[in-house]
Amino acid sequence: MFGFRCMMKAKNGILSRFTLDNNFLCFAFCTFAANLMSSVFGFYYVYYFLDVYKVSHSCFQFAQFLFLIWNAINDPIFGWIQDHSSAKWIRSRQLNILYGAPLFGLSFLYGWFPIYEYFPGSSEYWKCTHLVITLCFWDTMFSFVLLAHCSLFAEVTTDHTSRVRLTQYTRSASICGLFAVPLVEFCYETYGDTGFYVCLIFIAIVATIFMCMTGLYTKSVINRIDELPSADEPSFFSRQYLKLNLEILLNRNFLCFVTMNFLTVGLGHFAANFTKIFSEDLQLFSESKSNKILFFFFNSIGGNSYILLLSPLIMIYGSHMIACASFFLVLLSSVVLYFYRTFAMIVTQIIVLNVVAHGIGGLTDVFVSSLIDEDMVRYKRRLPISSMFFGLNALVTKPAQSLFPMLAVFFLDMTKIENKDGKTVRSQEAIVTLMCVLPMITALLQLIIFTPFRMNIVTASRGGNSTKMQVDLSKDWE
Repeated sequence: MFGFRCMMKAKNGILSRFTLDNNFLCFAFCTFAANLMSSVFGFYYVYYFLDVYKVSHSCFQFAQFLFLIWNAINDPIFGWIQDHSSAKWIRSRQLNILYGAPLFGLSFLYGWFPIYEYFPGSSEYWKCTHLVITLCFWDTMFSFVLLAHCSLFAEVTTDHTSRVRLTQYTRSASICGLFAVPLVEFCYETYGDTGFYVCLIFIAIVATIFMCMTGLYTKSVINRIDELPSADEPSFFSRQYLKLNLEILLNRNFLCFVTMNFLTVGLGHFAANFTKIFSEDLQLFSESKSNKILFFFFNSIGGNSYILLLSPLIMIYGSHMIACASFFLVLLSSVVLYFYRTFAMIVTQIIVLNVVAHGIGGLTDVFVSSLIDEDMVRYKRRLPISSMFFGLNALVTKPAQSLFPMLAVFFLDMTKIENKDGKTVRSQEAIVTLMCVLPMITALLQLIIFTPFRMNIVTASRGGNSTKMQVDLSKDWE
């Protein structure tokens, strides 16, 4: 009997480790839905508009420039509205997600259908207009819904250990969502355009349903609906509003983080947007469609798998040290590729760029949540200004989504060569050079900039009905 009891205790202990947290699971549904759509959008839109719709490179650069501007300014606007609006449905993170989900799904579908063919006049003009609307519509809904989702991350739980655990849920959900890329590639290769469009519509419907589930069932430790803004809440662009932004922007930790994150986001979009193009131009898997699909799939799930595998090390050594070690890995891989331009090293470099950039991007919520907690304690705020933090982070980092692809397209255009048939094509030598030099410079800057960053540990001590948060702020201002 004693042995049986010991065995049952051990079994229950093991099972307790794997008990699902329903609230964390509901929160992760939105991550799953967003990755279903964003992985496909990021993977295909550059290829589709350049190589299928045949949009001119000048038009592409112009659209990226307009997208860069709108991409940067909409997040702070949505951030202020979600934090300071008197309307309950706007103040509630969950209702933002619930009501924004259908439009998010529609914004995903819009770009894949060549609506410009039904308009008279210059085809190039309507193609360019179609690209601009596609990018801006997509980013508007992406920002509105996921800004609320990111802010909810900081309000679902308040301690670092639980946030790392919540990150495990979101990264697992991301991996499930990233099955969309090989699925779409399989449908496209097997059934052509019909399979491609059917698959996209299916993805949009599934994503919308899962986002609505997050909006309906996720619970927060902070009640934002019942606690209306006080009379002294700052109006938009008032002196107090600017003061709030300056308090965030002048924090050394925040500056270190957003500069590093700008480079991470740019490198991540460079890797995601050009993986298919580089694979096609370098003919990496031209003889095997199955190997190509597996390669794309591994690049899609690699970043999230990377964070999941490193979660025990993150618990021990901290998110900051793991991030710096990852930047060093990119730097090392880029240097090796520069001197040894073999097939194996090219494939390895593409994998490293996708894995590290998207993996470290998965820790963004942990870093920003730490900054939000620090700010709330430092300035004794009644409610955390989570959306403003994520909005300002986006203001700085979102332009990288356009700048890095624009830089890559400009470099590849400048180095084009003529093939045997007299056609102008991208130089394979230039592609490999771009693949090692751009990440090499980026990783070196990331190491220099992010090393001084310090994560402040916030603890909650409960006495009676009140919650007191404590943080060691001395290290931030040494």
